[in-house]
Amino acid sequence: MADSKRSTLDYGRGVLNFGDEGLYLAVLSDYASQLLVTVKQVESFSASGERSALRDEVALLQNSASYLAADRLSLAAAVLLRALESRQGGRCNEKALAASVCEQARATCVEVRGIVAAGGVKGAAVAATGTEAVELAPELAAEPAPRKCTGCNLQ
Repeated sequence: MADSKRSTLDYGRGVLNFGDEGLYLAVLSDYASQLLVTVKQVESFSASGERSALRDEVALLQNSASYLAADRLSLAAAVLLRALESRQGGRCNEKALAASVCEQARATCVEVRGIVAAGGVKGAAVAATGTEAVELAPELAAEPAPRKCTGCNLQ
């Protein structure tokens, strides 16, 4: 698992939420593949301006991330939800926040795959294995470069 400064999961709390490490690992295994599907949906809804669908998808993501103890992802999703509900910051801010959610989801996916492959946090490597990085490379490469926009304070 990554160092505590960069870790996306609170593994111990996740195990406690499920009451069984084996069950938690099984759920994490399925969650990793679902995250990439969710990222594509969030990107699609954000690009097309479908705020209601984006809000629904991000709410589900935030709830599942919270229960699985993916704290950074949960927080990024909560911030986007607040922006969508308050309508403050405009579309530029919402797109930047959606990109942040997608970035956190990908980081969580890499960490989860490392933990699952190692059979738990004790066997997990400090960083994702080469295979995982190569497997996610097309997804990570598809991420658009950050861009500056006018009218928002997220530069």
